Amino acid sequence: MLNIPKTIILTGPDKNKLHPKILQNIEELKAKNNDWSIFIFDDHQIETFIEENYDEFHLDIYSSINPKLGPAKADLFRYLYIYKRGGVYLDIKSSFAGSFSNLIEKQDNFIVSSWGKTHPGWGVYNELGKIKEFQQWFIISSPENPIIKEIINKCLLNLCFYNPGIFGVGKTGVVRTTGPVTFTQEMIRSKIRGWRRINSEEEGLVYSIFGDGFSEHGVAFKDHYLDLIEDVVAKEKFVNREKYNKQIQSLITSNDQLTSSINCGEELAGFFMAISSKLPINSSNSIAAFLTIIGVITRSMLILIRSGRL
Repeated sequence: MLNIPKTIILTGPDKNKLHPKILQNIEELKAKNNDWSIFIFDDHQIETFIEENYDEFHLDIYSSINPKLGPAKADLFRYLYIYKRGGVYLDIKSSFAGSFSNLIEKQDNFIVSSWGKTHPGWGVYNELGKIKEFQQWFIISSPENPIIKEIINKCLLNLCFYNPGIFGVGKTGVVRTTGPVTFTQEMIRSKIRGWRRINSEEEGLVYSIFGDGFSEHGVAFKDHYLDLIEDVVAKEKFVNREKYNKQIQSLITSNDQLTSSINCGEELAGFFMAISSKLPINSSNSIAAFLTIIGVITRSMLILIRSGRL
């Protein structure tokens, strides 16, 4: 039995008005995964799910997202659903060439991927430095994944304190507020590991059935967020921070603790290096060399943790 439930979810504003190519893709997914349940959530069903599984705070933040920037709503929902229920999330424009039963191993709790060599330059953002984004157009996870919880918490904070001058607008704003930048940053910062890393392209996951150039996106998705200059959070729908002060303070405390743990690691590495610099290195004194090695190892481990390799 798999740790990851045999459920595939997709989202769209109106599941009764889907592009023919998307309908065909869904039928192919069903045929290849005939022992899996596939659900398509539209806007109304998403709100119902959040209302039934989360509190008013989560629903109000979700409702504050500009309806013209549907991808931000889809971002937050995918995290909320996967955390609560687990399974496979796929962007409605995405696909998989095989069966998820063959991809997912019995011990898997979380499967992740970055962009491969066939997409040079993709997933690169200044905020991530040399690290490529972890893809979140698909998410494969067991329920109650603590890393997903950390991602949710950061998205909630970003939306509560959204400022277009900091996060940007349109697609850029979405990417930074709820999208792959936040998703990747929180995975890197997390103290928790345990995911299995794959190459999504080699495994048969397909980013877009419309091609990478977005040539048909204008037909399938009108008012694509790539062309919009809109705030991510609608000004008239900003969350009442006084009303939810307790919840927001709890998120801030959790975020500060996560940041503190990374900073402590840096301080520890610096401590070892500083002490070693005060000691002479010679054949009779190996303490300095030992402390230097410990400092280098500590710092190297932090780099690996941030890059998602540990």
